[in-house]
Amino acid sequence: MPPTLSTSASSSDGPGAVLPSVASPGASAAYSGLRARVTLTDLAAGGEAVGRLADGRVVFVPGGVSGEEVEVALDELRKGYVRASLRSIVTPSLLRQEPACPLSIPGRCGGCPIMHVTRSEQLHAKARWVSRAVRHSGAEVLPILSPTSDLGYRLRARLGVIPVGDQFKLSFASARSSERQPTSDCPVLDPLLSDVLFHKATHLLALIGTGGYLSGLVGIDRGKTPSERAVHLAIEPGPRTSRAPLVKALERLVAQHHIAGAIIDQQIIGAATIDLGDELGPLPASADGFAQASAPGHSQLPRWVADALRLGLTSRPTILELYAGSGNLTRALLSLQGPVTAVEGEPRAAARLRTLSESDYAAGRLTVKPLAVEKALPQLLKEGLRPDAIVLDPPRGGARSIVPLLGTVTASKLVYVSCDAMTLGRDLVELAAFGYRPRTVQPIDLMPHTAEVECIAILDRA
Repeated sequence: MPPTLSTSASSSDGPGAVLPSVASPGASAAYSGLRARVTLTDLAAGGEAVGRLADGRVVFVPGGVSGEEVEVALDELRKGYVRASLRSIVTPSLLRQEPACPLSIPGRCGGCPIMHVTRSEQLHAKARWVSRAVRHSGAEVLPILSPTSDLGYRLRARLGVIPVGDQFKLSFASARSSERQPTSDCPVLDPLLSDVLFHKATHLLALIGTGGYLSGLVGIDRGKTPSERAVHLAIEPGPRTSRAPLVKALERLVAQHHIAGAIIDQQIIGAATIDLGDELGPLPASADGFAQASAPGHSQLPRWVADALRLGLTSRPTILELYAGSGNLTRALLSLQGPVTAVEGEPRAAARLRTLSESDYAAGRLTVKPLAVEKALPQLLKEGLRPDAIVLDPPRGGARSIVPLLGTVTASKLVYVSCDAMTLGRDLVELAAFGYRPRTVQPIDLMPHTAEVECIAILDRA
């Protein structure tokens, strides 16, 4: 039986074992198998609960909840902290709930790491994460918004194909490992997407083969009459897959109801895209590209960005949009009636930008720059572009590389959309040094049960 580490001298488990120092030889190995009783005090930004061991070291516990006393197995010693696995709950927290998916337990599916936490606490935790991340920027953090349903909200998914006995199953990535967890259901997926992936397309799995992936995206199929909700598919075959029978099977599947089209090895079967648009206009997307995971992500989020720009700007403002993608935010920016220059370096996304509004593009109100932002921005400034406002939605790594260039643009307002609060906080501080004063940060929970939180930051020229 592994030795027990107590969190205090008065613990009923008796005195704890001596913890090895980080610098001692074989420290991590010495930790393996040791147990400790820990009181958890918070939920960290990655979704793991946090407590302290008897020696003061921080311990991260997946599957834990703030306020619980738990028994953990110590797995890995790092400099300054310890990773552990939950073994038992001694005193459960009122913030714990029964998860809707059995795979959400620690160490299995990594998609919904906080599904065991009540929705109210999920929102409180995400608000805390954002507040901590941007605390040095001076920005006011507004109350978090939650426009998304708890279950059945996810409009896109990418699942791996693995062998299970003599069958093939779809699978999700495991938390903190390269292993995959087979599944035949997912309660956060849109019901139509779930039906296609787990029922209509199951005969494809053996043809896709081990190591392959099946992706799906829900939207509107404008190619059918009348237009209806449908799924777009993308196939990444396994390394030993024969393409010909897979393509034939896909052709038969696409001919069925609710399948708009599919892409395999850049070969298009049926429709090349599906429409995610609404009253703002069309938004072409495909299952092998990026799209917001929930409907509010491509409907309400653009409106909030446009509303932020309306305050303090003249009518028909000149807008520079960086990292424009396929135009989710661009549609709302065009509604402000001023000229929009959209920069996007991914060729297919840039091509789709031109199709958002043929009239705006033809009239010169929409200019598309198909270059990486780092290359396009100096060119645009050299050409004399003087925008009233800048909108940027960078990838998770943030916009650090272009912050000095942004400092040379005399725009009166900057709106920064971010999916990573830590890089947002870093960039806000650096933007302040180049003349942009952070005013507010609006956190938005677009993906319940995950550790993801979207933010809209508004900065004014100092």
